[in-house]
Amino acid sequence: MVVKNISENLLKYKTITPPDDHLRAYISEFLKNAYKIPVSKKDVKINKKIAYVKVASVVKSEIFLKKHLLIDAIKDVFGKKLISDIK
Repeated sequence: MVVKNISENLLKYKTITPPDDHLRAYISEFLKNAYKIPVSKKDVKINKKIAYVKVASVVKSEIFLKKHLLIDAIKDVFGKKLISDIK
């Protein structure tokens, strides 16, 4: 029986993305702080690298115009592009 080093076993977990919960919380906080848009974590859903924000259509328009800032902020904080679009 060959015993592997622990670090070799843990390498497979190195590329796992953060759970959606952390990402949804970050999006919610970013919208609250940067745009003064009150969005709760439960109003943010993520599906196939697209973040869906449940807000009024006027607010969605404002988010759409500035979505590149949020996408870039997520990339800076989490280290990779986890979101490709916001709807």
